[in-house]
Amino acid sequence: MTQILLSVKPKYAEMILNGTKTIEFRRKIWKDRSVDTVLLYASSPVCKVLGEFVIGSIWHFDALRLWEVCGESEVKTGVSFEYFLEYFRGQGDGYGIQTDIVKRYSTPKTLAEFGIDRAPQNFCYLPHVKQGR
Repeated sequence: MTQILLSVKPKYAEMILNGTKTIEFRRKIWKDRSVDTVLLYASSPVCKVLGEFVIGSIWHFDALRLWEVCGESEVKTGVSFEYFLEYFRGQGDGYGIQTDIVKRYSTPKTLAEFGIDRAPQNFCYLPHVKQGR
């Protein structure tokens, strides 16, 4: 089991954790295809790890095809088509990461609890995860 810590705007982290956003778009993702779990770090002003999700599927297409496959419902993606286009402007392709089993931590966690000194710009691999999350 390989896990990563993914930096997400607090608004989108909350949407993922409450089940209203089931697709997370990214310009780039990790190279290690054994990653199966994503820990959600809500960026500023929250600055905490709020929960995690198991990856369902990952789609990799050019941006317009990615929207056709994943973005037909703003409810699933949490973003409008206009926002999507702006996010992928100048980018040839992108990724859609489907959330599967989502778990909100009863108490948000600090990065230090995972042995991390500072928040990643995009994501970072977790060398180990402490038991009892």
